[in-house]
Parts: sequence; C-alpha cells; structure tokens
Amino acid sequence: MSHHPSLPQPPNISPNPSFFDWLRHHALLFVGQIVGLISATVSLIYYILGVYEHTKRDGVSEVPKVEALNHHLLLWSDCGHLVFIFLFICVLIYVLDDNDRGRYHARKVQERVFNEELTQQEQEALLDAGQAQVAQFKRYFLSFWVFMFFLYLAFLGKHVASSGNELRVTSLVDLITTSAFPFFTFALNNISLWCIFLCFTILYLPARDEESTHTRNRMLRFSIFGLSILVLSFPLVILSESSRIISSQGSNLLNYFTYFDTISGIINAIVVAMLIARLDSKLIGLRSWLILILYSYSAVQPLFAVFEQKAPVFQQIQTLVLIAVFILKVYFFLIIYYTLQTGRMLNYLFCFPILNRLSDAIFENQFEIKVVQANSFTFFITDDDKPAYATDKSFESRQDCARHIETLREAAKHKEAYDPKEKFGTHWVEIVAYGAALCHSIDLRSAQEVDELIEKSIQKLPYCKYVQWMTRSV
Repeated sequence: MSHHPSLPQPPNISPNPSFFDWLRHHALLFVGQIVGLISATVSLIYYILGVYEHTKRDGVSEVPKVEALNHHLLLWSDCGHLVFIFLFICVLIYVLDDNDRGRYHARKVQERVFNEELTQQEQEALLDAGQAQVAQFKRYFLSFWVFMFFLYLAFLGKHVASSGNELRVTSLVDLITTSAFPFFTFALNNISLWCIFLCFTILYLPARDEESTHTRNRMLRFSIFGLSILVLSFPLVILSESSRIISSQGSNLLNYFTYFDTISGIINAIVVAMLIARLDSKLIGLRSWLILILYSYSAVQPLFAVFEQKAPVFQQIQTLVLIAVFILKVYFFLIIYYTLQTGRMLNYLFCFPILNRLSDAIFENQFEIKVVQANSFTFFITDDDKPAYATDKSFESRQDCARHIETLREAAKHKEAYDPKEKFGTHWVEIVAYGAALCHSIDLRSAQEVDELIEKSIQKLPYCKYVQWMTRSV
C-alpha cells in the first residue's frame, strides 16, 4: 500500500504540538470555536435578561412571553448546530485521505518506548495498517456528523412547526402521525450513536491480525443486531399499547417517548464514555482537562429524555441542554480532529498492537526455557508444560549455556532465523543464528503446524520465562 509524505508543518510548530499550539495555527477552526462560545454565551445572557425583563412587568401573564423567547433560542441553537456540523463535515471530507501524519514520530516512539528493533519492512507494514485504521476512523467519525446533521435538521423542523398544543390521539392514524417524528429523531440519534461505537471498535482493537479482525466483525454484527432491536422496539411498543393510548386520548403517550429517550440517552452516555476512555491513553497524550471536557459531553447525554416533554420547565431545560451541547460538540470535534491531524491517533494505532503483543507475550506466555544439569549443562523449551524445542548441544559451564540461550532469545525475534525442515513426511523447525542451529522443535505433522509454531514463537519465545537452574534426576 503506497503512502504520501506528510505535509510540512510551519517552522514554529513542534512535531508534537499541544492542543492550543496546534489550534493557534488553524485559524478557521479557532475562529469557529470562538464564534461558537460567544454565540452560546450571548444566547444564554439574552435568555436570562429576557426572563428578568418579563418578570418585572405587572398585570401581564409572562408565561407566553417566556415560552416565545425560549422558542427563539431553540431555533438559534438548531441553526448554530447545523452551521457548525456542516463545517465539521466539510473539514473531514477535505482531510479524509490525509492519513499519514505522524509516521516519523510513531517510529521514534516505538524505538524509544518498546526497545524493540523492527525491520524497515515490518515498520512500514505496521504503519500502513495504522494509517488504514486512521482512514476507517475518519469515515466512521464523518458518518456520525452526517447523521447528526439530519438529526438537528429534524429538530429545526420540529421547532419551526411547534404549536405547543397538547397531544390529542383519537385514532390509530393520529397515533402513527404523532409518533412519526419522535421515532425519526430516536432512530437518527441511535444511528449516530452506532457510528461512535464503530469509532470505539477501531481504538479498542486496532490490530489488523486475524483474531482482532474476527472479534471486531463479531462486535459489528452484535451492534447491528442491538441497534435494530432498540430502534424497532419503539414502534412495536407504541403499536402494542395503541388501544390504551387511544382510550386515554394520548395523555400517556409522552411517557412512552420519555422512556425511550431516557434509554437512548443512557446508552449514548455509555458509548461516548467508552470512546473517551480509549482516547485517554499515554500513546495519544491528551491533557487531563481535555479528557474532562469530553466526559462532560458524555454526561449530558441522558438529558435527551426531556426533548419530547411539552411543559415549559422541560422546554427551558431543553434549551439549556442544547446550548451546553453546542459548546461541547465544538470541543468534541476539535479534540478528536487534533488527535487525527497531529499524528497522535496514528501513533496510538501503530504502537498499541505492539504494546498488546508484548503484554500478551509476558503475561499470557506459556513458553518456558528450562536449564538442566547432569555432567554438563543443556536446556529445553516447553509450551504449556509440553515439549516444544530442545537442543543437541551441551555446555561445560552455566555461563556458556546462558550466553547460548540469550543468542537464541534474540534470534527468535526474527522470522528469517526459523528454518523449516521436512523428511519422510515429518516436519520440524530449527532456529538458526550465525549459520549454526541453536535448537530444534519437536516433530510436527504438517507444514501448517510449522507455520503456526513459527508465528507463536516469534511473538512469545523472546519474552518467555527462564528457569535458570534445575537438576536433572538420574
């Protein structure tokens, strides 16, 4: 897979800039952030002053005026969301194929942190795999904002057409008509949530090996099944309770909407928090206060439950929630975009599979090197207490045996050190260094078993337990 060289950065930007250093050199996003904060603050101040002004007047009912002001704020909030989400979509489309930022930095992190030498070919393969994962993450993240755009477009249509009248459901047609819009927003909200879950799967299982791909595909299938059940349960429950709702003329219909919105909000909070938890990694290196902002975005999701309530107090809460979410959405986009375009995301997706493999090689390693002594010293290697490798060599001293084992452990990291052998249908593997066989495997039945043993040995043999001195019983 080919890749293009990273775009040069301005000379006064460090290779791994802080969030505000990076933001300072992205004027469009910086201006967008400031405008978003100012507009939200002005809207909130205007809202408070308007309520205060109306409550000072005597002899006039203030409730309709407050509701009118709240209605205007909802419209402003919807329009602000649509403008900024459209901007986010345009920016993501523009950088959709710009995925190779941070390759050099990722190499240096791997060399310094893991103290493991990889060949140029192995490094490029891992970097290309990480780059492909960055591209996939961007596509999922872009899909999230596309569905979010249509969700707020629906909110705008709802607030423009809102009459504030109580629900009156006297027939099945009325029930379907009244429930159509809440179901539409419920479905869009959960589909956008699913896109965030797909972003999470990229960070949770960044390796592109067979096992990770299989697990990720299984999570994908289960998530589609869960999403379908969640979305379809809305009309099924409403229709199953249609006779009760119609008999009450729709007085309890809002309760059903609220139940589903509450469930959706809680699931939203959990999934967003799952994604944020993966972003809170030393390999990405976000500051704690940036993570706190992201968790704040997760925390407000359950308040989605008030969006279908008609009471004035709930409408005012909805306005405040939309203003707060507007600010948090800007930060949510900027922080994730920052990790993508500074190479921090690529660094994570490149280094995490190595970290995961090394962790597995240390804590889940069943290989063990055992040194035994009779008249001289020798060793053999077991896998889950079963013979795996042995040597025909013997050594006069412990030091000679230890040096041979260290040479073996170093050679075992490299695939070219493994020399498959076959004779009369029997297969085995020799580990070779400096032209000499260091040890050989037990007899194997097929070339497939040889390949499996080699792959397993490369990952775990260099890091296995080392029982230095045992006495062979005679």
